[in-house]
Amino acid sequence: MRRHIIIIIFSIILFILGGYAMYTEILNNKNEEKIKEFNDSKNINIKEYSKEDFDKIVCSWLGLSSLLNKKSLNDMTNQERLRMIIDMYNGEDKYDIFNQSELEKIHKNSVIKNLDINYEDLYNYYGTFLWDDVKLVGFEYDKDNKTFKYTGALGHGGISYGNIAYSDMISMDTDGVNYTVKYKYIFINTSGDGPSEATLYLNIKDALTYSNEWVKLEVGEDNSTHSEEYIKEHYNEIKDKLQVYTYKFKVENDNLVITDFSVE
Repeated sequence: MRRHIIIIIFSIILFILGGYAMYTEILNNKNEEKIKEFNDSKNINIKEYSKEDFDKIVCSWLGLSSLLNKKSLNDMTNQERLRMIIDMYNGEDKYDIFNQSELEKIHKNSVIKNLDINYEDLYNYYGTFLWDDVKLVGFEYDKDNKTFKYTGALGHGGISYGNIAYSDMISMDTDGVNYTVKYKYIFINTSGDGPSEATLYLNIKDALTYSNEWVKLEVGEDNSTHSEEYIKEHYNEIKDKLQVYTYKFKVENDNLVITDFSVE
């Protein structure tokens, strides 16, 4: 009799445990479905972004390079926002006339989608080098027809200043949706159409004002400076003197959108 009782009790325990396991599995499945539904409803993307992805965004002339001499995201002017969107639309091909609606589509899916843009004449396109603070209209805006027309005012070549000679991503943190990346930069100025000099600077302010140069390098007949090789060889000597640029992004509808920016 006692043995039968033990068997019955043991059977009841197994039944309870089995039922609990089934309940847990059902609950987990429901939770997974809820999580998926939540992620879908919030357009959460679990795509992982690499250093190369961020290099294209923060270092490229098609990206956020205009922030290099800023302190915060709000310091980016309307002209700089507009120039970035036009560059993204044009790429390497230059369209003489295009509609505002085309730029609006680009802006809507761009890294600066949360920054407002007022559509107006775009001045000094491509960093046109000017004397006496004269403004040249690069793209003329027709507010009645909401179109842009290229004027041909590109400026002259031969002078390049405040460009990135070397970038170093020092950290990248993410929770899968929000990204914080930190960079250090070295800048370069070059001048002249033929063999001349290239000057390296440790911050953007010095590069833009041609002051406190780090080193001068010869420019060869093929316009090569070998600056990257020089920087890599001497980088450890100066890396602690470089400013830290911090960019914060959020993934929205499969796109990275910048949410904050600072320099220290």
